[in-house]
Amino acid sequence: MGFSMDGFDDFIEDLESLQEDIERVDKMDGEHIPFDELFPQSFMRQYTDAQHIEEFFENGPWNVDTQEDFEAISETELDRYVDQHSRFRTWEQMKDRAGSELMKRRLNW
Repeated sequence: MGFSMDGFDDFIEDLESLQEDIERVDKMDGEHIPFDELFPQSFMRQYTDAQHIEEFFENGPWNVDTQEDFEAISETELDRYVDQHSRFRTWEQMKDRAGSELMKRRLNW
């Protein structure tokens, strides 16, 4: 007497693929990601009133040419701008969604 293990090989392959995905995500931890990769044009068009991330900041009330310029923007002021010019209430929400979508793109999900 025995039993059938149909699909077991597929299950093992799926687990191995998932393990590879986890390892790729692990490698992303702490990685510096350029804004234009984190916020591609498709993301910006879908969620904001700008065509690209540069335009999003160019249209803002600040002069953002460097990382230091960006870091000098108050969180409250940035959240207000994001709330008015995107589908998000805060910069943190916008970054979180962009990060989630970046991982999906990188993992081909």
